[in-house]
Amino acid sequence: MIGLIYLVVMGGHLLLSIWVINLAVKQARKNSKPGWHYGVPAGIAMFLVLYWDLIPTHAVHRCYCLVDGGFTVNKTLDEWKRENLGVAETLVPNKEPGATTTGNRHRYTLNQRFVWDIYTTKHLFGIRKKDKRIIDLVTGEALATYIDFDTDIRAIGLGVRDTRDLRIWLAANSCEIDSRENNLSRFNTFENEIELLGSGKK
Repeated sequence: MIGLIYLVVMGGHLLLSIWVINLAVKQARKNSKPGWHYGVPAGIAMFLVLYWDLIPTHAVHRCYCLVDGGFTVNKTLDEWKRENLGVAETLVPNKEPGATTTGNRHRYTLNQRFVWDIYTTKHLFGIRKKDKRIIDLVTGEALATYIDFDTDIRAIGLGVRDTRDLRIWLAANSCEIDSRENNLSRFNTFENEIELLGSGKK
């Protein structure tokens, strides 16, 4: 059903655009000017009605990814263990890692010493930043961070929250799409190692 709505809207926009451009070309010729003098501006205007923020949105998303996105290890687990001798063996994985929410922060408790914080913020052109951190509760230090950006466009079939969800051409789900390094996988591996401290698992 949603797919049919897209076809109707985009097909209707295409037909309307063709009609407007033809009208502009006729008007130009009536004024003894080449058709493209009016036809090109009319075509650009009709394109911008639906797609005015297409290029800026994807350009800004890419810029954010290149400047701030990625996975960073501030301190390896081995370094932390050397600084905190014997502590890792005393930790017990949290069996109920439900999230607690404070403002724009979602916190998952991994064990007595570490939490996984996720901060979500909105930026220019509706770009959403997801900042994930593994935090040492004692020192407040982030051992590892993973930053990703998307346009927060919900996939077809998951329901529509607002008109922005209908503009599927704005969808950019992650910085990982064309990345040679799977930063999210590396972060999840690091998080899993922290979570299993003291469990006897490797």
